[in-house]
Amino acid sequence: MPDTLRLDMIKKIHIAKADLKLDGDRYRSLLLGITGKDSCKDMTLSELNAVYRQLEKDGFVVKVKSGKTATRKPVTNPQQKKIFAMWFQLADAGKTTRGTSALNAFVKRQTGIETIDWVKTAEQARPVIEALKSWIAREGLK
Repeated sequence: MPDTLRLDMIKKIHIAKADLKLDGDRYRSLLLGITGKDSCKDMTLSELNAVYRQLEKDGFVVKVKSGKTATRKPVTNPQQKKIFAMWFQLADAGKTTRGTSALNAFVKRQTGIETIDWVKTAEQARPVIEALKSWIAREGLK
């Protein structure tokens, strides 16, 4: 499974590279500056996530198939904020991806609720938060 996550992230990085029109020298310079490595194939998932985050900061925006820019409404629900924060902590440690599709699958396994957007109450969020706490503890993260 981790190799699949790495390969997916490498694909996303290459899409972002093309979208931002980075030439080979600028691209390798970016990789070296962030990870000290000049090729994605040599990077850990955590390093790939760092590269991808930088590409997003540099202006890369994921587009949906219709050609419209994918956007999320800002999260205002405190339970959802906590879930996203914990999920991104695991992603930054290379244990998952930052994408909402993986998070939605996790939420569904924990609660039966189809998507994080539908988690509205503390009672609904509790199983997700507790499972994420346990996962973070198992990984030794703080």
